Amino acid sequence: MNTQNKESNASKSPKKKRGCLRFLLFFILFIFLGFSILLYIRYNAWFGNLPEEPYIVTSELDRITLTPGEDFMRERTISWRCDTTLHNAHVEYFKLDSTTNDTTFISISAIGKKVKSRAGEAFYYHAKLSDLEIGSAYGYRVISNDTSEWKSFVMPNSQDSLRFMFIGDIQDPIGRESNKLFNSIRDKAKQYDFIAFGGDQIERPMDKYWIIWYNSLVLWASQLPLIMAAGNHEYIKGLNKELDARWTAQHNYPPNGPYDFRGKSYFIDTPLMRMIVIDSNVIQWPIAVYQHMKWLKKTLKESTQPWKVVMFHHGVYSVREGRSNLLMNYLFLPILLKNGADLVLQGHDHAYSRITRKQDGDTIPPIFVISSASPKNYRNGFDAIHDRLGSNLSLYQDIKITKDELSYQSLFFNGEPYDDLIIQRKEDGSKQIIDNARHWEEQFLFDSFDKSEKGREKRKKYRDKAKERILRRFNK
Repeated sequence: MNTQNKESNASKSPKKKRGCLRFLLFFILFIFLGFSILLYIRYNAWFGNLPEEPYIVTSELDRITLTPGEDFMRERTISWRCDTTLHNAHVEYFKLDSTTNDTTFISISAIGKKVKSRAGEAFYYHAKLSDLEIGSAYGYRVISNDTSEWKSFVMPNSQDSLRFMFIGDIQDPIGRESNKLFNSIRDKAKQYDFIAFGGDQIERPMDKYWIIWYNSLVLWASQLPLIMAAGNHEYIKGLNKELDARWTAQHNYPPNGPYDFRGKSYFIDTPLMRMIVIDSNVIQWPIAVYQHMKWLKKTLKESTQPWKVVMFHHGVYSVREGRSNLLMNYLFLPILLKNGADLVLQGHDHAYSRITRKQDGDTIPPIFVISSASPKNYRNGFDAIHDRLGSNLSLYQDIKITKDELSYQSLFFNGEPYDDLIIQRKEDGSKQIIDNARHWEEQFLFDSFDKSEKGREKRKKYRDKAKERILRRFNK
């Protein structure tokens, strides 16, 4: 009997192996076909680049941009573009003093570099100004073959307070809406120490879109420091994406980031805050992931300032329906939570989200924010993890910092508030969040659905989910 069972099992074993092999082959074929279909559908989104129109740069100076050095209180870098020929370039500057009218010039040599894009080339210059004085105003002009008009900027007048503006995605292919938005807050901008941008400032990495961007920022860029994260729309698509060379040439941020990504990921120090900026687009290969994880942990740990703010483009918790940034969520979120980040500023999803955490009955940092000011908007999801949501809203964020308090407001460009929080430091050194907008109404204005029957069904489902969220929040 045992002999018969052994013979029977022996005869079944090859059949079983052949069956497993067939299943494995079918599974591999299924995965391959599925990936091929996905690649066909998403090829243009992942790899498609529109051709850049040829352009010629004249000998006139343009794109004058003011950015901070690592020491925000004492350093500024001035960058500009001029010509397709290298010139002997420099910056002349002086301290504005209304009592003595002292106009003694200081001349700083500039570094010039040829930058090639897909359809043109130009020389970009930058000069670093150091040992600037707190509270002082400076006049300057840039010189490289041509000479600019006199510009001016003001250094922060206090080490005890800091105020800055954050704006998420702009991505305005025409520039009409962004011009309106920037014009509406142009006078308010003078109240801020700097403006932070969360990426996707332009539609595509093309010179015609950089022209639109600088036309919108024609006054701000040369007078108010800009702290920027690169977005995916500043990248040339491909298996190995490449940041538009004009991005780094126009900004010249301090080279204190991960070794292979200097000028793209970096940090800026003020007495009250360390601001860490990550180019989340490059986190796609193991070496980039490893370098950034190690650097972020070290940079957060070594900060001695009362507040730590981190900014990058791709959200750790996406608010766009159906989107997930897995590497940011699984690998970088734990570092942010364990190493004391207080505020995390993000973009990419063209909707609004704010997330906090609960611990021992308190609401605690970090605050995770996704915001947008783009005429393009996406359908948001309704995951309960989002404390506050909104769609099709153009917003900017007003952040005020003292030693013991970080005040956060999200505002429409007419000044009306949409969100309001305060992080307070307790006597024992721990921090708690006061949510002033807990019971404020949320606005879900997304309505870019097809006019087909399928589109009408999607609209109904979206509105039903919005009603469910409103009822759920109201019942709380």
